[in-house]
Amino acid sequence: LTNTEVDANFTNLNTGKAELSGAVFTGAITTNSTIDGRDVAADGVTADAALPKSGGAVTGDISFGDSDKAIFGAGSDLQIYHNGSHSFLSNTTGNMYIQDDGYVEIGSQSGEVYIGAVKDGAVNLRYDNVTKLATTSTGISVTGNVISASLSSTSTGRYHYIQNAAGNETYPVYSFQGDTNTGIMSDTADTLSLVTGGDTRVKID
Repeated sequence: LTNTEVDANFTNLNTGKAELSGAVFTGAITTNSTIDGRDVAADGVTADAALPKSGGAVTGDISFGDSDKAIFGAGSDLQIYHNGSHSFLSNTTGNMYIQDDGYVEIGSQSGEVYIGAVKDGAVNLRYDNVTKLATTSTGISVTGNVISASLSSTSTGRYHYIQNAAGNETYPVYSFQGDTNTGIMSDTADTLSLVTGGDTRVKID
């Protein structure tokens, strides 16, 4: 706009021009300065490239600063953010579901698996990327030692059994924490041996 297009009171533009109090523009607006303090040209976002408020497809990355959150839900129920040191997935309403029709895995960026779950199959818990406990169709399978404060069965069937390897005098199949060469073993079929200090003291056959 030129000075001659604005009257002395700066309240109205000349005939055919928009009023300063507001108007509808039907053409392009060009400025060599800023609008509301924003340098529109430097922003570099055209109307065609902007994401409509009603929704649309994002074709590039969305970057969030530290502690800036992606928030979902009317009550800010689900929040995803990084605080500069740690990352958070926080839900404050209802349950959180992670759903997949094949395989769900929690692990490290290097590929080491912590937990792996297969649809209609096993759930595997790993230690140092080696499966130590896996669910099966009949119960669980454990690789390694089990340390438990107690062991009980709620089955009302006729048979209750615990099966293990035969063991030997150095490592009886049932031993004690801190005294692994003292316990009970069965080194041959239909026998039962009591072992202390790595030597058989009583053998029943």
